[in-house]
Amino acid sequence: MRRARWLGPAALVISLVGCSSSAAPDGLDEFAAKWCALSIYCCEQFDPLSRADRCVATEFAEAGRPYLDPAFAEACLSEAKAAQADGTFCLDPILPSCARMSRRGTAKAGEPCREDLDCAKPGSYCAVTAKAANAPRACVDIVAGNAGDGPCVEWIDPLFANRFSPDPFVSLGYSCNSADGVYCAHGVSPNTGRCTAYALLGESCNTMQCAPNLVCDGLTCRALAAAGEACNHDRNCRDCPAKFRGESGSCGDGLWCPPLAGALPSVCMPVPREGEACPEGVCAFDASCHQGACLKRLPTGSSCTLGPSCDDAYECPRCSSGACLGGKCGALVGVTMRALCVTWHRVGK
Repeated sequence: MRRARWLGPAALVISLVGCSSSAAPDGLDEFAAKWCALSIYCCEQFDPLSRADRCVATEFAEAGRPYLDPAFAEACLSEAKAAQADGTFCLDPILPSCARMSRRGTAKAGEPCREDLDCAKPGSYCAVTAKAANAPRACVDIVAGNAGDGPCVEWIDPLFANRFSPDPFVSLGYSCNSADGVYCAHGVSPNTGRCTAYALLGESCNTMQCAPNLVCDGLTCRALAAAGEACNHDRNCRDCPAKFRGESGSCGDGLWCPPLAGALPSVCMPVPREGEACPEGVCAFDASCHQGACLKRLPTGSSCTLGPSCDDAYECPRCSSGACLGGKCGALVGVTMRALCVTWHRVGK
């Protein structure tokens, strides 16, 4: 199973890691230096011990040599500088030119490849052709699918984007997009899956998935529950942000389904806020649970100490950024940028 890779400027580095080519650097060294100089600004706010030279050393030196399109690479840096100027660069914004600056190869559907960028068609990817160890790889083209189209090799949803290696191998597969009202329903193997329409309100969900704004009660699709209505899971509750449905844990500032007397079913309730009790350890986004009560998260620059509610410098829920470094709460950065900052800090220790 594969997940969509490119999310923003920090994930740009991740998309380059693992790319390999016997060609010349094609501007990678110069681009790496400029991109790391921009990125380290974010990490210095989040973690003063992050260093630009570690960015180059850890993320680019071993990444191989992808082809870079000079025009898009330059535009990528311009977009990154503009995002830095308006204060959004550190929060993982989507920069279109950065996603397009890697040149694609010439391999057509079914032809050999080593990685995705070898495949000529945008959106195509490099998949294994058999389950055997060291099996050869070949390009798979993807087209948008409607209900009944198959096999489906990709499923795009507001919460995720998964790709599947077809088994047995096919050179053409379909993408099922939840925005189009379809999902990828698998049979006995990924290659037997087809794009399938979601079950709607009142329809059976015994063998089908309910539409994203509905929940399956075990038999039929029904509307999400309001406060005080019965539930078995957070995803049953109305106003639970979509990114939390299907996950365990907090519903942020909406409703959640706390166990009553340690058992389910329960009823949907507002997530505990600042000053309220948090017996299950769950609080709204702007608060954290400390000694049984929700306390407001500390802003950047606030004093913090490691302890029961902040047991790791990089996993400190008392700070709004989640980081307590040198006795101070670090600045807020995007999830992907944060992961890179942590790596750059720890390398060489």
